[in-house]
Amino acid sequence: MRSGYKDNKRIRWVLLALGMAVVVAITTAFVIYRRAGGIPREVLQAVQTTADMVIANIRQTAVKDGARSWQLDAARARLNGKKMILDQPVVIFYMKDGGLLNLKADEGVLNTSTKDIAVSGHVVVTFDNYRMESQKLYYNHQRQILYTDTAVSIAANEFQLAAGNMSIDLNSQITSFDGGVNGTVHEALRL
Repeated sequence: MRSGYKDNKRIRWVLLALGMAVVVAITTAFVIYRRAGGIPREVLQAVQTTADMVIANIRQTAVKDGARSWQLDAARARLNGKKMILDQPVVIFYMKDGGLLNLKADEGVLNTSTKDIAVSGHVVVTFDNYRMESQKLYYNHQRQILYTDTAVSIAANEFQLAAGNMSIDLNSQITSFDGGVNGTVHEALRL
């Protein structure tokens, strides 16, 4: 009867030792994994480009005279001095009448001291039923205007328009076109 007790005790010790070995093995594997692959390659490459800081999924909101001017979201941002270089920026501009003007682009730069923004690459701006497309667009925070000096097209249900350059005053909501302006007005438009 006594030998059965010793056998049970040995089995318990063996099982306890095996359990401890499994815990140590899992912990060791986790630590090695974290050290070897814990920093994504993209972050390492971005840091090597002399950025002061790299941030993923950034959101920034600008306030002027106590009201939100715009909200910026970007997939990634690299801070270089007073310039924030943005990947896939999306900016929502808040209009005084409560409307929203949405801007999307492939890349951009935010001047962190002036809050001015420059975007480029497949720039699309939507407002109500209007859609504007260009390759570059600039935002002057002090003057509250969007403008471009590159070809621009704008379309809505009632018309299509193309021009060499354009500006939008966000306060007055007046849009001006210049440089080879041409367009088509559909019959549904009433003047």
